[in-house]
Amino acid sequence: MAAAAAFPPGSFTAASVEQKLMELWQTADESVRKAANTYLMSFQDHPDAWLVAQQLAISHSVEVQYIGLQTLYWKIRRHWSQAGDKQADLSRFLLQFLEQPSRMPQNKSRIRVAHALSAIVVRTVTSQWPTCIQQLLQIGSRDAVLRLQVMRVFASLPEELDASLHTHVADSAAAQALKAHLRSIVDFVASSLEMALQPSLHPSAFTPDMTDEQRTQVVSGLKDAAFVFCSEWAKTLSVPLLEHAALSRQLVRALEVDQGDEGLTDAVRMLLTKAHSYSCMWAGGPTITCPQLLEKPGEGPILRCLLTQLQGLVPRLQQLCGGGGGGGDGGGGGGYRVPNVSEMDGKTERVLCAWARVLAMLCEGYTQLVMDGAHEYLMEALRCFYHIHPRVAENFGEIWSQMKEMSRGNVLSKEELMRFLTQVGVPAVQALIRHCRRDNPMWDGAHEDHILYIEAAQDCIGDIYLMFDSVEQSQGLSFLESVTQEFVRTIQAKDVHGMEVLIYVQDVLIESNPVLSNPTAEFFRALAQVPPSRDCAAAASNLLQKHGHLLSKHGDIVRGCMAYLMQNLPVRPEWVAQTMCDMCMACGHHLLPSLGEFLAVVERTATQYSVKADTLLLAAVVHVVKALPAGEVPQSFARCLQTTTTAFKSLDTPPLSTLGDDAKPIAFRHFHRTWRAVKALAARDNDDSPQNPGSAKAAAGAAHARQTAAAVRGFVQPVWPHFARVCRAVLVLPVHHTHTATVSKAGRKHGKAAQNMLNYELTDGSLMDIALLAAGAVLDALGEQGADMWKDVIDLSVSVISHHPSPPPQPPHPSQQHHTSHQMPNFNALKLITSLVKHSGASRDACMALLSPRLSEIFAIVIRSAQQQGSLTSHSHPALLAAYTPVFELLVVVVTHVAYDSQYSLYASPYFPMLLQLATQALSGSDIELLSWAMQFIVKCASTQQQQNAQQHFAAHFGELVRGIVTNFHNWSRPLSPIYSKLFSVMLEKYNEPFVQGCTQYWQSERARGVTGPHTHPLPTASSRDSRSGGDPLHRRLSDAQLELVVRCMRHLRGPKLKLLLQDLHGIANGSQTADALVNYEAELAAHRPS
Repeated sequence: MAAAAAFPPGSFTAASVEQKLMELWQTADESVRKAANTYLMSFQDHPDAWLVAQQLAISHSVEVQYIGLQTLYWKIRRHWSQAGDKQADLSRFLLQFLEQPSRMPQNKSRIRVAHALSAIVVRTVTSQWPTCIQQLLQIGSRDAVLRLQVMRVFASLPEELDASLHTHVADSAAAQALKAHLRSIVDFVASSLEMALQPSLHPSAFTPDMTDEQRTQVVSGLKDAAFVFCSEWAKTLSVPLLEHAALSRQLVRALEVDQGDEGLTDAVRMLLTKAHSYSCMWAGGPTITCPQLLEKPGEGPILRCLLTQLQGLVPRLQQLCGGGGGGGDGGGGGGYRVPNVSEMDGKTERVLCAWARVLAMLCEGYTQLVMDGAHEYLMEALRCFYHIHPRVAENFGEIWSQMKEMSRGNVLSKEELMRFLTQVGVPAVQALIRHCRRDNPMWDGAHEDHILYIEAAQDCIGDIYLMFDSVEQSQGLSFLESVTQEFVRTIQAKDVHGMEVLIYVQDVLIESNPVLSNPTAEFFRALAQVPPSRDCAAAASNLLQKHGHLLSKHGDIVRGCMAYLMQNLPVRPEWVAQTMCDMCMACGHHLLPSLGEFLAVVERTATQYSVKADTLLLAAVVHVVKALPAGEVPQSFARCLQTTTTAFKSLDTPPLSTLGDDAKPIAFRHFHRTWRAVKALAARDNDDSPQNPGSAKAAAGAAHARQTAAAVRGFVQPVWPHFARVCRAVLVLPVHHTHTATVSKAGRKHGKAAQNMLNYELTDGSLMDIALLAAGAVLDALGEQGADMWKDVIDLSVSVISHHPSPPPQPPHPSQQHHTSHQMPNFNALKLITSLVKHSGASRDACMALLSPRLSEIFAIVIRSAQQQGSLTSHSHPALLAAYTPVFELLVVVVTHVAYDSQYSLYASPYFPMLLQLATQALSGSDIELLSWAMQFIVKCASTQQQQNAQQHFAAHFGELVRGIVTNFHNWSRPLSPIYSKLFSVMLEKYNEPFVQGCTQYWQSERARGVTGPHTHPLPTASSRDSRSGGDPLHRRLSDAQLELVVRCMRHLRGPKLKLLLQDLHGIANGSQTADALVNYEAELAAHRPS
């Protein structure tokens, strides 16, 4: 709409639009075509389009005509209310076009007219045009061609209703108005279908100039439109059309004439799902027997016809899949074959899928027919459908969950359920296993489809197993035994593809019933015999990652599985290493006797693999070490990292000042090893059992923390000077400032482990990230026991930001070159100080005693850098501001965790006003983490009651802060909603009047300046963590009256109501909501008005 608004009324004519269409269709110049497309997009949004599109619709060019009709259809659907007094003229225009199909040579134009008229009907049937249905029926009764046009209108009415309302379609006023004419409409549809089913129509039904081919197309179109009508009215409007005997009779005739019409079978299937007897077994009333069901008016004849057709189809199905006579214990799939290509062309597959959907519907809603012995052929059809083709089989995906619920609700007897499982369930499992094989030609070049099919097959097999188990536990065990026996058979046959599928099957069986039964244990024992295979290794790794914890009491199985994984390590290094790590975390105590051998193998082979695989293998060994007696853990942990200790010492000999390119891969690998090993040592098994109360868990946690700190200290103390110097050499590398996912707050918020988001590709930036993570992990684990290293860490961090700045994050924009001539410090080093403060525990005062004298130095560096980069001005670039994220994190942690004493007070610091100013400028940033920490810092400053000095500085800076908030609010993304809601709450609760006045003055001044168009920054960033929503400030979205309403709301609403208001305002600003959302707040404000 914004682009269309740039064109005044009268800007578009039929000639100009047609010219642009020719340029779009016929010009090779991409710039010309792009300009033409932009022009046409503006045209369809413009008010001129209502008249111009009608002029295009009468063009002699069939393509231009179609564009005109398409534009009218588009505008009716989206901008009907804007047509105003043109609505009646437009209705008459389209109705005349409908009555004159000869004016539309192309069938697609006729269809588009019918759809456009249908869109008008649903919008006017209750108001301007209540007689529309009667008029259409009169038009359709003239000849077959007009009948087809009217049928198209009726068939598309439900879709147009759904598009205009989206919810509660069937109960809407328009739907009720249409249903008032239902009898007349259905009679018209039934007579149309009857006409189409006649062997030949009288020539008077057509216009004299029509050819035989055109007449055939009209007859075919009548049938298709009738079938679409049945499907859409049943699906969208929930109309029980089978109550109309005439329509039911014609549908039976159609089924008898053409069993291969997919539209017909789908229509009948949808109609039956809306019939009164559908799912009657769930109703709880009197049971309807099969004979009674088949005699029901309307649906009975349809069901009888479907059963006859399915019975006649079975021999053909048996011929295709080579089955036949299956049942009882002999219902297996061993006698079935895969049809060849000539037997299963595309049309045959589509027809079979359509009938498979019909049979699935009978299983779900008319289950008594399937269970009745008189219709045994239905189970044979099910078996054949399952074996014929993967695409045919997938139509039965829902019947097993339905059967499972019926068995739980005692709707089916155990005898009925067991019979169905034996005759259909077992063959279905066999067929699905065969369909899922990787060597099935179906999956050539279709990897994603193959994975999705396996997941769907797993769901079916899991439901079948649970039903066997619900009939009798011994039946469930027999099912598990059959899977294990088949797995052993495939191993003996060296059938790798069969092994892979059965591993996936075992996965869902354990998910369905997460216990380690004897058959399942035997399956895991057999797993050790599977030969190395990339695909089997992936499936087995997935199985053991998810369910390996069940083996915690079976040492022999654990050792066998670990031997299998070690054997497959070369084919899937990272995947298998992750599984070994998880297995050792859950069951590592079984590997204690072979710990030395395990460590030796890892030390010998791990470095052959990627850094990720190497560190995961090391973590696996550490998890085993944790199972040792507490006194033995420190020495063994140090032994695990002996290679890493040696590497850091070697890198620091002689004492290191700069890191060469040849040393970077070594440092990269061993920082990763350090981080992963320390995190593995610190990790605790979850124990939420009732036998372990909160106090016991807390005591166990404290003991574990002490043990971890002792072990980490044993490793780090001898290597600390070398480790620290290598870390410093990394942090002073001249790299572009980056924020990687390794330290993403958003990632932590969503519960993702940091190791899953690490960048394992060696760059200077990723090397810096892992060095910080490794040092942070060490400090976190040491806690108070690392107090003797705190001064070194503080000195290291200050040294990095003082003397070794890095270049600006990206080439400066020409308008900013005067701000970016200076290099920026690497403030990431401050993360180490932040970690110290967070984890100093009871010794926090001692930690602050070391830090306080250095804070002034740190803040001086921050402010000097901000002044040099221009970050204290409104011209600061978002990418430059993002570099200050660690600064604000440190500030928040300091003011949150530390009680200030006479040694140091942030609020009394001469740098406090400029830090507050920097935080205000950070509100224009585009980095979520930066915005989050900056807002938290502002909230802390606004809330403090400790320092009068802070309140004075805050008051002096308040106007600039308000402008920063209202100027940038529309750009903040939804993940920031909790923190910016808190920011607004603090401002409105503690500074209500000045804050509201500041907002009002800003909006008024901007309106007075006549600022229009969305604000854009000269250098927008493309980061995935960009917070900008691309909206407009509120004063560009709201009227004066609406802004006044917002001001009143801000004065009175608090708590959840204020939070909801902010969410609505944010939606209005970014365009996802309209200003109509504010109407609801008038009622809220009424409660605040004095009586």
